Amino acid sequence: MQKVTMGIYNTIAWQVKNQLLSRSRAALITGTGRCGTSFLANSLGELHPELHVEHEVEPTGIGIQNLSPQDQRRVIIDARGRFGKKGIFDKKHRPVLIESNCFLAMGSEAYMDVWQLCHVIGIIRAWDTCIESMASQTYSTHPSFFYADHDHQRSRRPNPSQLGLMSESEWSKHSRIEKTAWYWSYINNHLMDLEEKYPARVRLVSFEQLLADQDEVLNDIQAFLEIPIRKLKREVATNSSEELNQRRVSLKEYSAEEIESIKRITEATQTRVTAYFSDKP
Repeated sequence: MQKVTMGIYNTIAWQVKNQLLSRSRAALITGTGRCGTSFLANSLGELHPELHVEHEVEPTGIGIQNLSPQDQRRVIIDARGRFGKKGIFDKKHRPVLIESNCFLAMGSEAYMDVWQLCHVIGIIRAWDTCIESMASQTYSTHPSFFYADHDHQRSRRPNPSQLGLMSESEWSKHSRIEKTAWYWSYINNHLMDLEEKYPARVRLVSFEQLLADQDEVLNDIQAFLEIPIRKLKREVATNSSEELNQRRVSLKEYSAEEIESIKRITEATQTRVTAYFSDKP
């Protein structure tokens, strides 16, 4: 009887979370790792302290990017239901949650499905500097861990063999830098596909443009989110200050063969990215 009762309770709780989320506002800032998501979220939080800003909230112990769309949706509802109540009395329909989470990049559509008033901002950074930064990412107990054998976040990263995109044996032949290049291409292609499908709800931002003209990009994003346009009065730090003993990796350290390989992996996506931002005013 207890199991039946608990099952009914869980079903009702899940339905309540689903209904609350469908009526609340949110903005997901996503992309690859090391592309500027934390910086943008921190900037918006500085401009609008009334908004709730979260960074990389763990939705599940299993990488959401390797789950089916149905399971992605279930996990997001379970993990984010607590935010739904924030939007009930929000007459102005402002975003109640600004979340930066690169691990939700491939779950963006499920996120939008759950949060029907949600907008997605995808940040795209140039392939070479982004790959170098990801390859450099270091914490004191996890040196250069991105797609390494000791990667403590391995379960949260896309895996093409789990996704049915290539065999495990083929994937295992990729070097760490080739896996990182595949990840860059995979995520950014998805973001561009998402923007084509939902142009009114998805905004793509060039990391390089964000650095070059911060005020203009922030103004555009605030208008996109329908929140008051304000100007930053001070520099905003990112989470990278938590990193320790980071040695910047350069692509020049890799063999000519590996460089050619990652260029082949990223070429089509970088061409698409370049064309996309070249057409923007």
